Amino acid sequence: QFRRYTFRSNTEFNLGKRVRVGQNLQFTYRQVLALSGDNGGRGVADDENQILSAFRMSPIIPVYDEFGGYAGTAAKGFNNPRNPVAERDGAKNDRGHAKGGFGNIYGELDLIDGLMFRTSFGGGFSDFFSRGYGRLQYENSENNSSFSYNESGGNFFNWVFSNTLNYKKTFGVSTVDALVGIEALETGKGRVFSGSGINPFSTDIDYVSLSTVASRIVNSQAFNGVRFYSMFGRLNYSLYDKYYFSAVARRDGSSRFGANNRFGVFPAFSFAWRVTGERFMGGVSWIDDLKIRGGWGQMGNSNNVNPNNQFSLFGGNLDNSSYAISGSNTSAAEGFYKTRIGNLDAKWEANTTSNIGFDALLFNGKLDVILDLWRRETDDLLFAVPFPTVIGSYAASPAVNIASMLNEGIDLQIVNKGRFSSKSTYELTVTGGWLRNEIQELAPNVDYFDGDGGNYRLGSNPVRNQLGYSISSFFGYEVLGYFKDQAEVDAAPEQQGAAPGRFRFADLNGLDDEGKLTGRPDGKVDAADRTVIGSPVPKFTGGVNFKVTIGAFDVETYLYTSLGNKIFNLSKWYTDFYPSFAGAAVSARVKESWTPDNLDAEAPIFENVSNFSTNVEANSWYVEDGSFLRLQNLAIGYNLPLKWFNNKVSRARIYASTNNVFTLTGYKGLDPGVGGAVDTNFGIDIGNYPVTRSFMFGAGFTF
Repeated sequence: QFRRYTFRSNTEFNLGKRVRVGQNLQFTYRQVLALSGDNGGRGVADDENQILSAFRMSPIIPVYDEFGGYAGTAAKGFNNPRNPVAERDGAKNDRGHAKGGFGNIYGELDLIDGLMFRTSFGGGFSDFFSRGYGRLQYENSENNSSFSYNESGGNFFNWVFSNTLNYKKTFGVSTVDALVGIEALETGKGRVFSGSGINPFSTDIDYVSLSTVASRIVNSQAFNGVRFYSMFGRLNYSLYDKYYFSAVARRDGSSRFGANNRFGVFPAFSFAWRVTGERFMGGVSWIDDLKIRGGWGQMGNSNNVNPNNQFSLFGGNLDNSSYAISGSNTSAAEGFYKTRIGNLDAKWEANTTSNIGFDALLFNGKLDVILDLWRRETDDLLFAVPFPTVIGSYAASPAVNIASMLNEGIDLQIVNKGRFSSKSTYELTVTGGWLRNEIQELAPNVDYFDGDGGNYRLGSNPVRNQLGYSISSFFGYEVLGYFKDQAEVDAAPEQQGAAPGRFRFADLNGLDDEGKLTGRPDGKVDAADRTVIGSPVPKFTGGVNFKVTIGAFDVETYLYTSLGNKIFNLSKWYTDFYPSFAGAAVSARVKESWTPDNLDAEAPIFENVSNFSTNVEANSWYVEDGSFLRLQNLAIGYNLPLKWFNNKVSRARIYASTNNVFTLTGYKGLDPGVGGAVDTNFGIDIGNYPVTRSFMFGAGFTF
């Protein structure tokens, strides 16, 4: 369950003709019950969670036993899935809440006509707390033998201070808009704590606390935020209201980087030509406005690096750096070891974007078309480069500027406005974006690095970031089908564990005498034949928003689609192979698995064998089309008559909406909206929670 309460307030006051002051504030209280998944729930797709347990639980095991307790896999032969209802019920008292606010106060002073000084100070704070319980289990083959309790909390504060001078003036046929400013900010400093323990005298939640549990472990930590200091300027110039030019320059500094490269300079410029302002367009009546534009610019990024990356750090603990120097068995001296290798030369990542496009307003404002062709090259990408263990097996590798990546695409928006009658209007908005993503450069002599999610119980990591391919591509063996019979096995390239009904992998590559790939089949299937088998990056995303207004009523709906992306459906490893978890539930696909009479089966032979040709290796059988179409939102509203309020409000509206109305997809998992660590590892589905349907009711008033 999720609850959120929000209060907003925006005010502005005139203190004379040349002075204005104001504020923008928002306060929020947020509560979450029984959240699953790391990273605030965003990593739930590749967790072995309760959704996966529901897949794996044998259908002959009920939720409750005959005595009213939880049923489970305690009896032999059902392997180790846990009762998913018991797991969720066990989390019913888990709580997490956060309260906070953010906003700013500002002042504006018109120094002279056209020249305004603005100062603004803002900030935010948050205070958060969570608690969780682990119930004592009895129903599973692998139980928690202790009742556990944990709690954590913390607080932080961030701030931003900015000052700008803005000059606007028209000189005949020219208009100038110039701005210069400085800004300083801190992302947040504060403190966090956590504690845990087991087996209190009573498990009553009104009794359980860190004071009443045994084997307490308590931790706390203070942290400082990252600080930025920026100087910037912008110039907008227009001539005859037809020719436009804009230039921006920024000098940004970040405490994430060492003194060698703390600051980066990032320029940008753009131009536009209003074609309809020319005389030769005077006779073209169906074009109301046409603007052709283009631009080039750079933007820095520092988020992909740990603030401690610039430092070589040392630490110590009893596990890794203690030794009984005196030779006794009763005491040990604690020492220190290197925990991080520093890199003083790390610098800002640079995103260089160029684009060209046009804006067109047609047919007396009924049709609005916006088209952009763009290209973004990201250079000096920061990634942690593995170091030899002789440097320090416990030392975190530094982030180094080693990589570059290309994104390019086309964005299109079409808006059509019109009327059905004098009291009925509509607005149709269609958006679409085509994307190509490619890794262009890595470290010297490095062609790839694997995703950071591990092997996911497979023999090799299914995610690889490789030169010439998209980020987070799926990597493994290409499945040609299933071996039909022993004669096909004998005639095929050598493959470990090959037998009728098992995967037949493609022989794509081989190794020469120096261990380098030849690009030619070598008569055997081995690690050299692994290849890119799909990408989670969609080729196209788009949406349709349709709004109809009839009198005081309005109805609005939004359709969203994602096309061309793949999903690595790893849940099939748990449900479609007997030896993965012998005795656990299996999918309905198993009933139609391979037999000599069912050669075109959806699943391979169902047998108690685990080897290279069955369930051990990452391969294209797991990769599915993740395209989908979803009715994302449906809303209806009504504008209340102002006379009900004696005309003391200028607008009064009530509304209701729902999201996730339906989804159309060919994906066999529960939901095609699979997330993950977007940078280098996403699109893996082990037990992805389907998107929940929510309902919202509200009212809005303008005074």
